Amino acid sequence: MKKKLIKTMLFASVMGLILSVVFPSILSVRAALQEDQVTAIPEENSSTYVPSEDELKGLGLSEDEIAELMRVQDAGITLKNGVVYDENGKKLTLKERGKLSWAVKILRKAWNKIPKKVKNAMGGVAGFEAVLSFIDHFTGKVSDAIYLGCRKIGLSKAVSWWVMKILTLIAF
Repeated sequence: MKKKLIKTMLFASVMGLILSVVFPSILSVRAALQEDQVTAIPEENSSTYVPSEDELKGLGLSEDEIAELMRVQDAGITLKNGVVYDENGKKLTLKERGKLSWAVKILRKAWNKIPKKVKNAMGGVAGFEAVLSFIDHFTGKVSDAIYLGCRKIGLSKAVSWWVMKILTLIAF
């Protein structure tokens, strides 16, 4: 009787351990697969939001940095089903192979040029990777993808706008 009770308790413990490790992993993989299947589309017109100079100064930006950001124009590059188009609708190609979209590859190359303030605002490499993942599944303007990706990781509107302008300036 004792042996049967010990075996039952041991079996229950092992099953509990397996379920506590495997079940959450299955759920996270399922959630990731569902997220990959959803095409990210702009939910708001992000290009209309421009923070005030006071907001930008509150982020630690100098007047020269603010003036430079205000001069940055939209690259006009759009993404649709993983294909990149310029402002004239001409398909753009990159001579590299791989799963990541054209814009994500360009932004990865620009990472080392990004100012430390921007890297910190994004949450470092982890935040940057989250934004890149969002961009990779986006349909619409690349600048909107950057802005909405930053909003998705929890950055404020002003910080998201600032990061979008810096990345647009450096990468495109």
